[in-house]
Amino acid sequence: MAGWQVFPVERLVIVQPENPSAVEKQAALELSRGLFQISRKRVPLLRAKQHRPAGRIGLLLGERAAARVGFVRPVLPENTIEISRVSQDFFLFRGTESTGLLDAIYAWLDFLGCRWFHPEVSRFPERQKVALPEGFQYRPSFAYRDALWKIPGEDGDWASRNHLNGFFTGLKEKHGRYWVWEPFTHSLYRMVPPEIYGGKHPDYFAYRHGQGRLLAGAQLCLSHPDVFRIVRDYVMEKMAEPGIRVVAVAQMDCANYCQCPECEKKDRAGKSPAASLLDFVNRLAEETVRFHPDKYVATLAYQYSQTPPAGLKAHPNVIVKLCHMEPGCDFHSLAGCRHNRFYVECLQQWTRICSHVFVWHYVTNFLHNLSFHPNFDALAEDIRFYRENGVWGIFFQGQRETGVSLAELHAYCQARLAWDATKDYFQEVREFCQAYYGQAGEPIMELIEVLHQHVRQGFHGHLYTHPAEGTFTGQQLQRAALLLKEAEAAVRKERPLCERVELVRLWFNYTWLATLSGLTRSGRAFVVKAAPKALTIFYQSCHLMKKHQVTRVQEFPASHQDLREKVGWFLKRRKLPVYTISSGSLKAEVCPELAGLVCTLKRADGKINLLCQPAPWILRYPTMAGLTEGCTADGFGPGFMEPYHLVEKGTNFLVLKADLANQVEVTRTYTLKDKQGWLHLHSVYASKSSQVLSLLWHVFALLKVGEPGDLVFFRQNSEGKTVVVKPEVPLPTVSASQWLCWKKENLPAGVWGCFNRKKGYGLRHEFSEEVTACSSTVYTRDHRVLLEVVGKTHRVKPGS
Repeated sequence: MAGWQVFPVERLVIVQPENPSAVEKQAALELSRGLFQISRKRVPLLRAKQHRPAGRIGLLLGERAAARVGFVRPVLPENTIEISRVSQDFFLFRGTESTGLLDAIYAWLDFLGCRWFHPEVSRFPERQKVALPEGFQYRPSFAYRDALWKIPGEDGDWASRNHLNGFFTGLKEKHGRYWVWEPFTHSLYRMVPPEIYGGKHPDYFAYRHGQGRLLAGAQLCLSHPDVFRIVRDYVMEKMAEPGIRVVAVAQMDCANYCQCPECEKKDRAGKSPAASLLDFVNRLAEETVRFHPDKYVATLAYQYSQTPPAGLKAHPNVIVKLCHMEPGCDFHSLAGCRHNRFYVECLQQWTRICSHVFVWHYVTNFLHNLSFHPNFDALAEDIRFYRENGVWGIFFQGQRETGVSLAELHAYCQARLAWDATKDYFQEVREFCQAYYGQAGEPIMELIEVLHQHVRQGFHGHLYTHPAEGTFTGQQLQRAALLLKEAEAAVRKERPLCERVELVRLWFNYTWLATLSGLTRSGRAFVVKAAPKALTIFYQSCHLMKKHQVTRVQEFPASHQDLREKVGWFLKRRKLPVYTISSGSLKAEVCPELAGLVCTLKRADGKINLLCQPAPWILRYPTMAGLTEGCTADGFGPGFMEPYHLVEKGTNFLVLKADLANQVEVTRTYTLKDKQGWLHLHSVYASKSSQVLSLLWHVFALLKVGEPGDLVFFRQNSEGKTVVVKPEVPLPTVSASQWLCWKKENLPAGVWGCFNRKKGYGLRHEFSEEVTACSSTVYTRDHRVLLEVVGKTHRVKPGS
């Protein structure tokens, strides 16, 4: 082998400094352990000044050990590791970061064939001789390498062995100076809390045309000098902590950036709402770099701030975290799919104006953690594409919970390619399957290929795509089911392997259940056509979730994520009656068993239906599709999930009743009033509890009201005047953007709604109760608008 020399393992000794640091001790331990696993021989560990037996080859651990025996090496280029021969008797392992020493050792062991697939599964080929390079330098594909999965988060040794160095990796001091962020993201309100500053200084917070200053669901005013001072002081305080390398000054997870004259002036000049944000973090970096030249201020290029601003460049100490989110495509490559074109343009522009672009790449289905996400083809190309386009750091955002489909596999393969993007993703997948699943590896590998067939034929999807939208065909799932049975049979008598395949069974079961058709409309009822095996598969999945302690089936933890509430509608064949009430001008349909859902609200001629119909890919399906009401703040609890039953029905009215989970009985009357041309809902909540309850009313209306650009929103103020707001249409890359968030002095006084100016219709919501919040969200992909109203909390005594 040119440039490499082979030595018997018994000729090697490991040499560390006289007073080794925690990292140097860990390097010695890992190198000694690796060589023993290969050769079954103990390699002696010496301090630099100890006598080295004649003929032995010293493996120097770092520059301090090298200097101690008389070797001083040139400074390495940034983000580089080196293994080199410094004399006839010594080889040096080193790197520019303190993690670099460990990276150099692991890179050499990797070359020898060692693999750390999983904390429980490693591979060490038998060798009595090893090759060492005369001079080897390597610069990883990305300086920052991070992956949000369960394993790296809980096992820092595994993360270190696979060259991860990011925030979500479980690394400790012994692993070197890894990338600690504090905070990591969505941090503006943490730095300038509304509960502290909102009362006296509402001017610190975003101004929105027609809404005034917003103290929730929005951003900060980034042109305000006091805001800059408060944030600067916060950043400086965090940077003073030795371990912190990055402070994220990042927008909240919503839209509503500031439109005050000064902020708007900057954004207009930069032709992007990101201009005021980048200007703000640039000014912060200019001040912090004087005291902390090796630390960074980070921000997001996310949703409204994704488009790079014109005429600005990022400060060298600024990190821009660019997020690849829908409506891009996760299933096809960035370079090859038209749905990713805009994102690619943004990426290339950001890398031209920022030297530290960090990619936040989503790699699982956030609404369906347990569903298979067929993105292997895209990952195989995209990681290389990022490297070729100058991306500096990469963060793969999966989910940390147990049960996420193939999480262990992705954690390993993504770590491998973050270190070396030239590797073949599918080859890494194949090696992992063979090692981790044993005899089940080949059928599982084939199962992965089968579940990619439909996306390879052109089906597009993203991190929120519902499996029922067409990701998989019935033929694919049938073939995959047979392969899974083959995998299970292959390891039936091997308990550890059997349990690993059980998690494959769990996510495959969930994928299959989620692709069932759900509700269909037939005459005066919704029909559930449950598949024959649905109930059996569901109970098997419940058992596996309990056995493996899987508690979450989507991103945010809440009661609605229970498996029954996620897919339970499909398990039992039945009809759900739909009742119609009508007046001279309106017609409404109500389904009691869908939590009293108002499914349709039409003109009497039936030409216009204002409400969205239940569809599996709508969040909180099927009970949140049209107009619904409950008595909890989160929209997932009592009142939103329980079935109602019919008490009385007339031509233009309907009375329903339900017993809710929080020991409350609700009686709801639906009335169409012809003269006013409106639907009137009246709910009476009665406590059955022996304790005082806290209740509020909460209304959702999911509308289909035409082009977003044609909408206006209106509210009645406390003086009885109507205030009309025409929000900005969200950017084409933003599929769901919070348009309005009315609170405090901007709350509607009894009336609010939205109206389509071109089509001449909309929804007017009148209420007598005091409200605490009104907000609206638009979903640009299918032109849906969600209106949400939250009332004031009432304390209800027992029996009242």
